Amino acid sequence: STFIVTIPFEIASESDVEKEDIVMDISTSLPGNYRILLVEDNQFNQMVAIDSIESMFAEVTIEVAENGQIAVDKINSTQFDVVLMDVQMPVMDGYEAAKTIRNLKDKNKSKIPIIAMTASVIKSEVDKCFASGMDDFIAKPFEPDDLRQKIIKYAQNTNTLN
Repeated sequence: STFIVTIPFEIASESDVEKEDIVMDISTSLPGNYRILLVEDNQFNQMVAIDSIESMFAEVTIEVAENGQIAVDKINSTQFDVVLMDVQMPVMDGYEAAKTIRNLKDKNKSKIPIIAMTASVIKSEVDKCFASGMDDFIAKPFEPDDLRQKIIKYAQNTNTLN
């Protein structure tokens, strides 16, 4: 099969496009030393999330946990600013991990913002995320700008609390 497509748009010249409108200021989006824990068992999803986050923010540290148990262990030993939590994983799923994190004795760690990352956005699944202690959710596959806005939202909330 051969397909021919004609698109009736003019190509803008470089002078028509104001570069300031398309350049994102990534240097002031997050506080320095911002730490994200990505809890995801799928290596491809890990790569997509890491590449997306690193392209959005100038200085961010991302650690990966392949399941909920590893996430809980990492949170017990390291301070993170936000957790991006897959809900379907082996060993300990995201729901159980969120409940475990919320029950930690260290209140700084038990109150860490947790953003669920799930392919299912039906109401019962979203409700289950909130019931397990998660603060927010984002649908997979995610839109990079949606993820960026959620991370910034919790970074700003953390800054106002400290």
